[in-house]
Amino acid sequence: IDLVRLDVDYYNSLSNSPPTNTINTPNQNEQLKGSIAFSILLTDDFGINEYQLNLLDENQAILTTCLQNTIDSTISLSVSCQIDTENYPNGQYYLQIKTKDNASEWTTTTISITFDNSPPITNLKSLLPQSNTYWENPIIISGSSQDNLTTSFVDLYFKESNTSNPWTSL
Repeated sequence: IDLVRLDVDYYNSLSNSPPTNTINTPNQNEQLKGSIAFSILLTDDFGINEYQLNLLDENQAILTTCLQNTIDSTISLSVSCQIDTENYPNGQYYLQIKTKDNASEWTTTTISITFDNSPPITNLKSLLPQSNTYWENPIIISGSSQDNLTTSFVDLYFKESNTSNPWTSL
């Protein structure tokens, strides 16, 4: 009987802490666009038994389960999955990770994210010559591009009118 009590005490001492979920990417309240990789680290001192990664709507109801797995015990596990924001309307969503350890303790971690698939707003201003006229002076082109997400680049192209020449990057 003493041996059984020792095993139970040892088991209880190891299983006192629930699993830890760390969402590496994306960040809390991040605005996302396109194909997004979600990266999560799961750890537990007694071993992870099950995990589930969910995308929740604005009311925190499950829209889709990106990953779900029951595994043989492991103390640490990195998981990731891809979600394409263009499959969902713009708005607030939640990323939820649920992890169960071998002592049947659950941890749930949820962060808020926003999907924004709207294109940037581009304004182009130029002083163009009248069509079919010769222009000696430089043509001045100015413009701006605005987006609530980071704009990484703006391309400007021109094409000779009434020709089959391709568009050319400036």
